[in-house]
Amino acid sequence: MNILSQVKQKKILILGLGREGLSTYLFLRKQFPDKILTLADKFSLNELPKSSQVQIAKDKKVKLSLGKGYLKEVRGFDLVFVTPGISDTILEKVKETQTIISTNLELFFELFKGKIIGVTGTKGKSTTASLIFHVLKQSGLNAILAGNIGEPALSYLDDINSDSLVVLELSSFQLMRFKKSPYIAVIQNIVPEHLDYHLSFKKYVEAKTNIVNYQTKNDFVIYNSTSILATEIAQKSRAKKISFSLFSKEFEKTILPIKSIPLRGKFNLQNIIPAILIGRLLGISDKKIGLAIKNFKPLEHRLEFIRSIDGVEYYNDSLSTIPESAIAAIETFPDKYKVLILGGYDRGLDFKKLAKVIYSAKIRGIILFPTTGKKIWEVIKKIFKNKNLPQSKFVTNMKDAVKQVFSWAKKGDVVLLSPASPSFSGFKDYKDRGDQFKKEVLNLQQKT
Repeated sequence: MNILSQVKQKKILILGLGREGLSTYLFLRKQFPDKILTLADKFSLNELPKSSQVQIAKDKKVKLSLGKGYLKEVRGFDLVFVTPGISDTILEKVKETQTIISTNLELFFELFKGKIIGVTGTKGKSTTASLIFHVLKQSGLNAILAGNIGEPALSYLDDINSDSLVVLELSSFQLMRFKKSPYIAVIQNIVPEHLDYHLSFKKYVEAKTNIVNYQTKNDFVIYNSTSILATEIAQKSRAKKISFSLFSKEFEKTILPIKSIPLRGKFNLQNIIPAILIGRLLGISDKKIGLAIKNFKPLEHRLEFIRSIDGVEYYNDSLSTIPESAIAAIETFPDKYKVLILGGYDRGLDFKKLAKVIYSAKIRGIILFPTTGKKIWEVIKKIFKNKNLPQSKFVTNMKDAVKQVFSWAKKGDVVLLSPASPSFSGFKDYKDRGDQFKKEVLNLQQKT
């Protein structure tokens, strides 16, 4: 018996009204217009998106448990749909012995009868998923892109059919309680992240592993063999295994030369390969794959070129929330002097490897945001042994950061916002941080 068939007889709670929670509510309301649904979230109704406020306010069959103390009266539910990001601690407060736990994504997997391509990894999964979707769409296939990027998958269910190809970006939050696996699983590099939520790297890896745990011998797993953990996860799958590492000379000859790829950085070459492999699996010609990659538009906040002024190039890599992604960005410009903007929310990550790369790189100056800025600078000082340190400045807002890098940077330099930390310290999210950077850079006037 699938989840949807049980809804009519069960007492239903939707826990968490993020994008997936609201999508689940709208879907269930359409399927069961007379069903009582309970919605619970730490935010009050007027803090939700306005479109959702209107829908919920006029729904006479909805019960609300919102705002401070929202869990106090939430008891006795048979079926709970959980939004990604809800912790086990919160879930335990509403879960009872016979309670069934499900998610927006799990419901989608049960109801959709076509092929699903799931992409996970610590960094690169958005670009990888977007490239796969772009290759499929540009080749004339009926494809959609959903999951952690774009809209929740369930929101598309009425608009697709069994011939559709669904590309999903899957985060650790989405995968942690997941009991389904895609037809094609793609696993990029796995390194520590979200340790404040998962509490240990082991738990984080366990969540990522769910992408292959339920695959069959008729499925495929495509994995980055340069990552030990991605390889270990892939080996647990019963699916056919396809590994990749470097952008080969064969790809340059049959798909397109590296110089024609619109993405900066060696790491992006690894993001491209799964799109090539999946395109070939689905019968798309090399010519069409190469053309699609050539006209792919890089995503915002991912080593995004903003402008050049006074011979200095400015790049927005605000999605760099771990040291490894900042390292990859720095190594993209080996021959240029760089002015870096680092620091943000502290998730307990180790910055020693980043400091070593900074020591070996051409770094003209470093801007440091709280709270990890101080931590990063202390590690840098140890690696440099307090000698020949790059110039540095601690700031608390983007206006001051850009003003300072503008004064430091010289013709031929690269200014790089690649914080190596999440953005919750001083910004709404990575998009807000990147948008503020872009705004300040675009407001710069040429030096006289």
